[in-house]
Amino acid sequence: MSDPEAPADRSGVALPWPAGWARRTRGPQYRPAVVGGVVCVLFAGTLALNNLADGLLLIVFAMGMFIYGLRPATAYPIRVALGQVPGPSAYRGAQFPLRISNPLAVLRRRPTVTLTPTAVVADHGSAVVIPWSQITEVRATEAVTGIPHSLLPPPKQNWLTIAVADPSAVAAPPSRQLRRFGTNTVTGFPTTSLMTDPVVLFHTLHYYLDNPQARPELADVDAIDRIRSARVNPTDS
Repeated sequence: MSDPEAPADRSGVALPWPAGWARRTRGPQYRPAVVGGVVCVLFAGTLALNNLADGLLLIVFAMGMFIYGLRPATAYPIRVALGQVPGPSAYRGAQFPLRISNPLAVLRRRPTVTLTPTAVVADHGSAVVIPWSQITEVRATEAVTGIPHSLLPPPKQNWLTIAVADPSAVAAPPSRQLRRFGTNTVTGFPTTSLMTDPVVLFHTLHYYLDNPQARPELADVDAIDRIRSARVNPTDS
């Protein structure tokens, strides 16, 4: 049996692209592209004072870095493992790691999304427990980020959100970011925060939402094998 801790390569696996997302999994990364390009241009300007040819070569390299930073990102590894959410309730299931967005929180436990047989648990520092029976929709949508009314067009981020029938039944802290997606949205995250392939996670959530008879396997390695091999289409058994 394969190691559930290791990331998988989904080359050759073709899952339908979520209709609500742009044709890229992360969207234009203006900030790292601009920073990388500006740093190289500064070095190029300094170098050109002594050698014009080397300076021009470095400017070309800076342009390449800028274009590379805006590239469409279409393939990511599938990182998933059996895990447990800390706390009084032992929620154990298929766990997807999230990136640590706040550098000051590096000593805390890594945020995760855990799919258990009974609920989806989004742990961003405090766990939001969402029973499968409450989930009405798993959405792929876009949200504008960045500074409004700037000269550059505002970049869009792909978001994965979960809506429920009764938000009062889910103890979720209010979030200004989530209000844009509707009052029934109780959790969500941009695909930039995922350390796994967002397309696979999107379809995994849909698969277990639409196939309640398959949820018990989420507490076992069978679900890990299914997810790592991307067998989460509605027709997969």
